[in-house]
Order: sequence, then C-alpha cells, then structure tokens
Amino acid sequence: MTNLAPLRFGVITDIHYTLDGSIATEQLSAAMRTCFASWQKRGITQALHLGDCIRGDAQFKYEELRQVLALLQEFQGKMFHVAGNHCLLMPRQELLAALGLQSTFYSFAMQGFRFIVLDGLDVSLFHPQADAEDAALLAHYLQHPQLHDYCGAIGKMQQAWLQAELASAERARETVIILSHLPLLPEVSAEPYGLLWNHQEIAE
Repeated sequence: MTNLAPLRFGVITDIHYTLDGSIATEQLSAAMRTCFASWQKRGITQALHLGDCIRGDAQFKYEELRQVLALLQEFQGKMFHVAGNHCLLMPRQELLAALGLQSTFYSFAMQGFRFIVLDGLDVSLFHPQADAEDAALLAHYLQHPQLHDYCGAIGKMQQAWLQAELASAERARETVIILSHLPLLPEVSAEPYGLLWNHQEIAE
C-alpha cells in the first residue's frame, strides 16, 4: 500500500469581523495575517473556515463581508467554507455567491477522506421553510427557548442527501469527517453556545 503524505489543514472560525473601528478589529486583522504566514511556513495549502466570519451588523454586514473576505483571500491556498448563524444574517444567495458556493451543504474528497459540510441552520429563523414538514420542525423547536433561537436543525432534504453521501463514502471506503458550525455532540459545547437542534438524530 502506498504511503500517503499527511493531510493537513489550517482551521479558522468565528472571526465575527466588525466595522466598529476598535483596536480589537485591527488586532484581529493582524492576527489573521500572522496565522496565514505561519501556515505558509508549514506548507499548509488548505484551510477550513468553520463559520461566522462576520458579526452581521444590519447596517454594515455587506461591507463586513467584503473586508473579511479580502483578508481570507490573503491565504495562499484553498479555503473551504461552512456557513454560521452570523454569516446567515446575510441573504443566503448573496452569501453563497460571495463564498463561491452552490449550496450551504456540500462534500469534497481528498486522499481517502470525504469531508461532509453540513448546514446546521437549514431549519432555522435564518432560512424560510418552503416544506411543511420542516416548517413544523422549526415551530416545534422554537417552543423550547433553552435550545436557543440562533441555532437550527438539519431538514428533510439535507438529511436524505447526508444519508446518500455516507453510503457513497462507505462504498468508496472513505473515512468521513463532518464539518458543521453547530456542534453535533453535547460533550463539545456548553449551554450558552447551543447545539444542532436534532444533533442526536444526525449523529446516529
């Protein structure tokens, strides 16, 4: 069996870029550039951005996105994006166009691994529900304030897609890595940060 080179990624998440003019924003930009320079020295040419690149201020969200994407594009490599709840304070189609994506859920394969990117805000206040079953699911979860209205669930269509992806990966003998802005396991989160609403069903 051929020995494959290590599969290495940089990871960045929850930038929450804002235009409030604070020193913190300048420090954030400098820290991102330092991070990218460190990745380049280590030969890292792929990165995962796990969501919430902007704060999503109602007045400035378009400019926030423009400026943070300009920063992210300074990374000399391929970056894979996950949509977060703050990202989706932008209109979904405009966010997709800016990130160069066709969908907020997708997959890609590399060296025997399949990375499956989930949209945990599929059923949420951030996404109009055209499907009656998903609309009922949203109404059900919103009756439980402790679950947080900034979280969401995986809807019926995305669940079917996920099952097909997992079956395809199994046939191809690929190892699956799931990427999601909202955690699927309670052990990796805390109450203020929330979970994917139907995390147990999706994890199973």
